[in-house]
Amino acid sequence: MQTVHSSMPQDRLSEDHIHKIARLSRLVIRDDEVGQYQQQLSAVLNYVQRLQAIDLQGVEPLTNVAGTTNRLADDLPGPMLGIEDLRKNAPQFYGRFLQVPKILNDLGSA
Repeated sequence: MQTVHSSMPQDRLSEDHIHKIARLSRLVIRDDEVGQYQQQLSAVLNYVQRLQAIDLQGVEPLTNVAGTTNRLADDLPGPMLGIEDLRKNAPQFYGRFLQVPKILNDLGSA
């Protein structure tokens, strides 16, 4: 298994690392929050390092714990709502058509 090398400390991220991560994430953190983030992010990174150390050679990837596969039904039209039932539940009609608010601008994008 390949080992991933990191320039970050294994035990705890520095305050500088926390500030850099926050800046890159465009987050504003207060000075009194740095310790909390040091602890939480360091714990996550240390856990990932532990997972990377596990020897998985010869282990088949698991795609489904139940051993089942997805059953995909054919995409066929089903029963439709009658026009009068639709009129009862719709806010506006234009002739036989349901009128909906405009969602695209004049250039064709949302």
